[in-house]
Amino acid sequence: MEEQLPRRRKSYQVPSCFAKKSGFWGSFQDALCCGTLNKDEPFSQELLSTFYVLSEYANETFDAANRRHIENFGKLFSLVFPGRKAPENPSVSELWPEFGFQTSRAFSDLRFGGILSLEAMIRISESNPEKVSSIMAYMKERGNFLFACSVISVTFFLKSFFHFGLIQSGKSLRSLKKLSSNTAAAYFLSLIDPYLPDERKKESFLSLVEVYSLQLFDYWKELDEEEELNIAYFTQVEERFEKMFSHLVERWARKIKQPHSLQEFLVALKQHQFSTS
Repeated sequence: MEEQLPRRRKSYQVPSCFAKKSGFWGSFQDALCCGTLNKDEPFSQELLSTFYVLSEYANETFDAANRRHIENFGKLFSLVFPGRKAPENPSVSELWPEFGFQTSRAFSDLRFGGILSLEAMIRISESNPEKVSSIMAYMKERGNFLFACSVISVTFFLKSFFHFGLIQSGKSLRSLKKLSSNTAAAYFLSLIDPYLPDERKKESFLSLVEVYSLQLFDYWKELDEEEELNIAYFTQVEERFEKMFSHLVERWARKIKQPHSLQEFLVALKQHQFSTS
């Protein structure tokens, strides 16, 4: 019997704010659907569907009435404070500043990172428990770094950089920190298998948030050893790191020899030495 080819998934429902192709949206969709990465390979509707999935995910905001959101805080609490009893509402605890939230009301810091940033913290804590413990010890000793807030800021930057933060109606280009070119955004999307289930696509983006967040911490720590940084310098250091990352991805997007899968991309990012000079 002839082997059947895998069925293509159904076309993704285009959000209403994309229904009218005009201005930036029109040019961006054209870049993905009709543009090319190497000038000879058109982008498919499947690739654009990945963009829609990640955009909706990137813009999910915290809702105190959403049981899953509260349970996620409980899960994070058990990971970073093992042996401690979580409060009835784990989004509020006097222990959260030890993980790098600004106050005991951890949920209030999620404004720009959304649920994506909370789930990124869970992923990092599950995958790198020893690293997270060392970061918490570092924060206690130095008092000049807020890891949770750093992950939130990283999430906001990455979803903005790859245009995922633009899907909400009312968002303007001026409201975002930075934007990559269409080429760089399309390059990253091409690394994710368009036939993966939506949850796996989300995990792919979480993987990037994880690697970037840990790289940024190591970069801060290295600078701190050289200059004894004050927490007031975080924004300046963060922007310097963002610029180096942006240039790196733009360069990879335009090279023939480049990471050709998400795994290769993440490995290359982990191995890249970001200059502190």
